[in-house]
Amino acid sequence: MKKVFSLLAVALMAATASAQIVSSNSRNETNEPGEYPAGWNSITLEYNNWGANVPGGMNYFVETKGFPTSLNGISLGYKKAFKVVKELPLYLETGLDVQVALGSNTKLEDHYFDYDDVYYEVATEQKRKIFVLSAKLPVSVMYHWTLPNRNIAIEPLVGLNLKVLAYGKITEDYYVNREKKISNTYDVFNKKDMASLLGDKYGTSNRCLFGFHLGVNAVIKEKYSLGIRYDKDFTNFHSAGLKFHCLNVALGYRF
Repeated sequence: MKKVFSLLAVALMAATASAQIVSSNSRNETNEPGEYPAGWNSITLEYNNWGANVPGGMNYFVETKGFPTSLNGISLGYKKAFKVVKELPLYLETGLDVQVALGSNTKLEDHYFDYDDVYYEVATEQKRKIFVLSAKLPVSVMYHWTLPNRNIAIEPLVGLNLKVLAYGKITEDYYVNREKKISNTYDVFNKKDMASLLGDKYGTSNRCLFGFHLGVNAVIKEKYSLGIRYDKDFTNFHSAGLKFHCLNVALGYRF
């Protein structure tokens, strides 16, 4: 983890230094001192694509049982940014995102039976769906680099996340010849439910996940933003070692 933080620090310092040189040159030609915003509030709407790093011990549940490891979601957030260096457009941004994510997977199998020299075909279908409600508290350091035309700014950013998983449910439906036969619901954070689904070895889920993110924003006229960000968790979601990562695309309005 120390190596990760060191790499993040070096990357941010390099991005800040190069952006400062270009930005200072353009400000001498087109901008007057003090034109950088003192800070802002923003509302964001994001698309979230979750994935999972699956350890070897859980391949059985992914490949054999069709356990879903990809989720799609949306999040709504509020953020506030503060200028932290008077002479530079360097900002600290924090806030809260509320996320809803859904995932599903279907496994199909054909079974053949021989009874008194008569062959029977039975088609089975297993559907699993996951619903997750979470809250995320990001803290980002960003450099607000205004382009010479003054209407567009670029913001490289890096930071840390604390994600709190408030609710998680897995629904499992089992069909035989397209007729539903079994339906089960599991609470992701109930130890008995997860033990019955995955086995005692994998029966513990964590509600609080700690990770990092990095990305970039494009800001138009200091009001509208379009950003892309990559998140990765340090903390295991399952005791088996499963970790989430997420690609986010965000639209924002600043005021």
